[in-house]
Amino acid sequence: GGRYDNLVSHFDMPTRTSNMFAVGTIINLTEILDAFNVEKQDEKQKRQQKLRNKVDICIFCDNENKENKIESLKLLSRFWEKGMKAVIEFKNKASLEMRNLSTSTKLY
Repeated sequence: GGRYDNLVSHFDMPTRTSNMFAVGTIINLTEILDAFNVEKQDEKQKRQQKLRNKVDICIFCDNENKENKIESLKLLSRFWEKGMKAVIEFKNKASLEMRNLSTSTKLY
């Protein structure tokens, strides 16, 4: 953007009207699109937070052990029978060790 004195004279034969001024503007579409993406990410995080708040118990299960899967599903069923909001998340052992658990999350 900005003001460009005598810009027209650079592109035209010198005449009485070629001594005009020009003004330019620029719109950075990338930044506008980035702002929309940030807004979408904020919306996604809000939705995830709402879902997270609606769960009483989250069971993390080692995905590599069949017996653990069966026991976790039985435990999940018992929580549901008691009217508790419970979910199960199957992970491999490495990702279970790396997961940061909040203090409100119960691990079974």
